[in-house]
Amino acid sequence: MAFVCWSATKAAGQSPFPRSLNTATAVGAKVFIVGGRDAAGNALPMELYNLNTGMEEGRASERASELAC
Repeated sequence: MAFVCWSATKAAGQSPFPRSLNTATAVGAKVFIVGGRDAAGNALPMELYNLNTGMEEGRASERASELAC
């Protein structure tokens, strides 16, 4: 059984604005984020963000076991 542990990571590039009520979907090593609202509750533009997690497809469970909490 593999356990997943959350940890901080270093990011590069422009970050999406903070948001709530958005949707995020993981596809392989990428996470797609779309929609949402800002802190005042205003709808954000319908922009699609494509975030590369750097994890190879099929290695997530192996990598998680390497990052023991």
